Amino acid sequence: MGGWQMGDTFPKVRVIVLQAAPVLFDREAIIQKARQLVADAAAQGAQLIIFPKAFIPAYPRELGFGTVVGSRSQAGRLTWGRYWANLTSFSSCHKLMVAGIM
Repeated sequence: MGGWQMGDTFPKVRVIVLQAAPVLFDREAIIQKARQLVADAAAQGAQLIIFPKAFIPAYPRELGFGTVVGSRSQAGRLTWGRYWANLTSFSSCHKLMVAGIM
């Protein structure tokens, strides 16, 4: 009939959920940190490693980028520009996967 039956056993998988602070505004530094975290987790036997949402590029949720409704400050524009410059694209995520990061 298919499906699972009472008493079926499944292989165990060691999962590590990371709670690590990202590196803001420095894509290369956050990628290097991710590499080190992956290596450390793998050394502890992890088969699946879960990173926080938006770990790369690290969304700075506390930053308002100098915005209020209908306006943005020059300092906020500059901060947003630094954030934008460190965003990853699909192709760069693909490069991370190929490099064994993700």
